[in-house]
Amino acid sequence: VNLALTEAVAGRHAAALANATEGLQLARDLGQPASICRCESVLAWLAAVRGDEDRCHELAHDTIELAETHRLPTIAVSATWALGLLELSLGRPERAFDRLADPMAGPLAVPHFVCLFLPDLLEAAVRAGRTDDELGELGERVAWYETWATATDQPVAEANLHRCRALLRDEAAEQHYAEALRLFEKAGPDRRPFDRARTQLLYGEWLRRARRRTEARPLLTAALETFQRLGADPWADRAGTELRATGQTLRRQDTARVPLTPQEMQVVRLVAEGGSNQEVAAKLF
Repeated sequence: VNLALTEAVAGRHAAALANATEGLQLARDLGQPASICRCESVLAWLAAVRGDEDRCHELAHDTIELAETHRLPTIAVSATWALGLLELSLGRPERAFDRLADPMAGPLAVPHFVCLFLPDLLEAAVRAGRTDDELGELGERVAWYETWATATDQPVAEANLHRCRALLRDEAAEQHYAEALRLFEKAGPDRRPFDRARTQLLYGEWLRRARRRTEARPLLTAALETFQRLGADPWADRAGTELRATGQTLRRQDTARVPLTPQEMQVVRLVAEGGSNQEVAAKLF
């Protein structure tokens, strides 16, 4: 369970899907409600990224119901975060903001969740056109997030902080976007690709609105490629729309590829680690 959550946050979505699916089956077989909830919340978050509305709702509501029955409020809140991210993925920022800003049932109910979901909340607020007064109410949370991100001394945390600052301060947005991408580069090419791509997308959108289309294209192209690789279809659609708005002609995507199931992903991983057919079969059993 912990591995799946870590992989999801780190941007290794295929591995997270395989491990969370396996963990959910084991938890059900062993009758462990807390582990069931945690696996389902990870799977709900992954479904939100993919824009799989029915699957996300099914997993999230099942998690919330089971968590309330067994008094696991923190896990219930993580499912609400997934529902908020789903709305953001599907281009419904007003509903995303309402989900994420709910002080009782939303992620705000668990203070330490702020370090994970605040960038989603701020993006939802800005895209929903919330007023300065409404954004001001989040000031205390933003201040906490700034303190936390700076104290971690981790490039990715600081990169996401600069993305938040860019959304809030349009006059200095370019400086913050550029610094965010510099920090992602410092962290390494494989660290948090989903967050990096979202930053590239927002920066590219900002440049396009400023009629700097030539500068926007490489950022939007990089974001599009990452979203496609992660299976984040609604985010890829948004990046593609922005890219076309710059005058770029998109190559037709290969639709012949069939995504691997979680079990097939697990088989691939075990074989890649050097396992024989017999060893892989034994581990799967």
